[in-house]
Amino acid sequence: MICLAGLYFSFMAAGAAILADTMPAWAQDDAWGWMLGTPQPTAKDPGLPGGTSFSNGSFYWSLDGFIGPVSFVCMMPVEGPARMSSCFGDTEGRDGHAHTGIDWATNHEEGRWVWTPFGGKVTSAGWNYYLGWTVVIENDEWQVILGHLCCGASGKSHTATGPTSIAVATGDLVIAGDVVGKSGTTGNSTGPHLHFEIRQCDQDGNCNVMNPNVVRLPGQDGLCAWESFGD
Repeated sequence: MICLAGLYFSFMAAGAAILADTMPAWAQDDAWGWMLGTPQPTAKDPGLPGGTSFSNGSFYWSLDGFIGPVSFVCMMPVEGPARMSSCFGDTEGRDGHAHTGIDWATNHEEGRWVWTPFGGKVTSAGWNYYLGWTVVIENDEWQVILGHLCCGASGKSHTATGPTSIAVATGDLVIAGDVVGKSGTTGNSTGPHLHFEIRQCDQDGNCNVMNPNVVRLPGQDGLCAWESFGD
């Protein structure tokens, strides 16, 4: 699968124009921003446990403020074989929400190892209404979110639909490449896959969803072509 976001440097103008034309009218003004790496804002709302759903389909996790040792590995964060099934900024569903991360489908199989691509502190490890079993890792105002982990049924739910495969706990310190759980299809998912998302926050706890292809996480020396991973 070729991501429009992955063609950022060569075709950003043409791609953004095409995306803008295909998105709903209310979202067309933001299409350029998505293609050019403009942050997608989230918002705070304590209404639901484990994060709250917003109009753009994302959730909010409180900023911990952790700053610690850095490490990074540029590789697909789920055990293969897997294929890219959704790009950053893809229009999703009937409501036209822009996808806030990158998905890798695991060939209809659950239970593939999932690891963190950067080092930091686990600030959330549990059930989420939209992403199912989810791990959030933070370092120096950056968050990495790994969602739809095993095990349980597909579908948005306020309560867990199966036993967790999460191998870390809130408060744990991890380094790049550490296993955090296994892939699944929990939450708002149509098949076994990993949802990978990056956010940048400020000291006030306001977080923006970022295009993974155009940012550098703590410990990351250069851009990582995430869209190139997969079969």
